[in-house]
Amino acid sequence: CFLLSVLMIFPTFLLFSSVLCGSTHYFTEQRLDHFNGADSTVWSQRYFVNTSFGTTGGPVFLQLGGEGELGVSSVDSYAMTMYGQQQGALLVGLEHRFYSAHSMPKPDLSLDSLRYLSSQQALADAAYFVNVELRSKYPQYDFNKVVVFGGSYSGALAAWAREKYPGTFLIGVASSAPVRAELDFLEYLDVVDKALEEEFGELCVSAISSATAKAEALLDADAGKLSSMFSLCSPLDANDDKSVANFFSYVAGTFMGTVQYNGENPSAPNIRDLCKAMTNTSNSPLHNLASVTKQFNDPAGCLDVDYESMIKQLRNTTLDPAAPVGMRQWTYQTCTQFGYFQTTDSAKQPFGSRIPISFYTDMCNDAFANGVQPNINFTNAYYGGVESWLTKANHGTYVIFANGLADPWHALSVYTKPVSENIAVFTCDVCAHCENMEPYREGLPIGVKEVQGNISATLD
Repeated sequence: CFLLSVLMIFPTFLLFSSVLCGSTHYFTEQRLDHFNGADSTVWSQRYFVNTSFGTTGGPVFLQLGGEGELGVSSVDSYAMTMYGQQQGALLVGLEHRFYSAHSMPKPDLSLDSLRYLSSQQALADAAYFVNVELRSKYPQYDFNKVVVFGGSYSGALAAWAREKYPGTFLIGVASSAPVRAELDFLEYLDVVDKALEEEFGELCVSAISSATAKAEALLDADAGKLSSMFSLCSPLDANDDKSVANFFSYVAGTFMGTVQYNGENPSAPNIRDLCKAMTNTSNSPLHNLASVTKQFNDPAGCLDVDYESMIKQLRNTTLDPAAPVGMRQWTYQTCTQFGYFQTTDSAKQPFGSRIPISFYTDMCNDAFANGVQPNINFTNAYYGGVESWLTKANHGTYVIFANGLADPWHALSVYTKPVSENIAVFTCDVCAHCENMEPYREGLPIGVKEVQGNISATLD
């Protein structure tokens, strides 16, 4: 299971169909290496534009892409579109290098190619794009008023863009933005535990804890029976710690993904659905856990938890149009810059103890090369981490942080009031990951509307 590879893909909102006619996509010539003046190599980067609401002298609103392909929805369907309509803004969405078949700087994903994949290069892409491409193409707009938006990883990029390029970006709007790199992100499951208990009650958490304990015991006593119960593609070897960790990450991942995006998709199961299934007294907690795991992963087939199979996928350096974009790329970024590894190392969660930090550090070595490990200290020193925003009055000013406190990723973001009066922090107690980026609709927490109102007022 690869929760870290899908950590930040926020949903596509198709609520502004009336403005689609004002949107189109283009390509810009981008530098391969912004930090090597001797390298003049360029590549084509895709971006989207919506001019429907733009007025002469209006601001420029830029949505940064993250670890997935961007689309026309980035300028037509996000909350940024609402703010842009209010402000008369030019709306632009820029894809992140390496995360789209249309924005691929190199012909493969070899280590030699991936050395050009970093948050620093992505930020330089954004600044270069604004100053070279947009300024020349749309001179009627006010480029002293460029506001950069992002959610999750791209939310961190939005905050960092304002911090590192204050002459280009006036304001950063950072939603669910993990601005602190952390190797062992054990707080993730702590928040999952709390969200499950607050939404449904202790009964759900107890059922998960009991079922996980029984699964761990059955693994040691009869791994074949456990493999059959969870419909694994091949029998699980209790002595294969890496495949065991991968199995339990699938099990926990069902709850992690549901909590992270709870209620954002009305047709998807939410926390209450999951907990109702886990507390069904017609079956044992372990049978409920197996049923839920199969339902959420591959109800019609088998579950492949073999560690070597996962590593084989991660080692694939070819660009396959049929494969999901970003799996190897995002793993590379977490393995070199951020960590963000979600373990069971905390005692405050119900998912056992079989997903240690060594599972992820070994994965980095096995997928890429020995010695490839996240440089957490450099990342936090370079960007300042959460602490710099909280304690330094002049660090990365004019950034708006928006977080749902039910989202596990808020633990690595800025969600309490900093010392600087030029940093705005807006939170929603029950909101999920990047939920404030979706235009408010019936069924969403009222806190989404409140956060959006606060962002709109701040932009005014």
